[in-house]
Amino acid sequence: MEQDGIGQLFPSPVKEVEIPKKDGKVRKLGIPTIGDRVAQMVVKEFIEPRFENIFSSYSYGYRPNRNAHQALESVR
Repeated sequence: MEQDGIGQLFPSPVKEVEIPKKDGKVRKLGIPTIGDRVAQMVVKEFIEPRFENIFSSYSYGYRPNRNAHQALESVR
């Protein structure tokens, strides 16, 4: 992670690894640096509980402990 002169952080380049698939093709996987991953988790841990308080109870997209199967079950 790099920092400019005014306190902004910029992510480092991501390491790209190719993962072989069964059909012979490859899937590219981006691996962030440890510093970038730590920064992502700090932001997530700070923001997530604050947003959980304002999200609708009917919202399931990108929510902790919620998934598409639960959304479908609530519709049924």
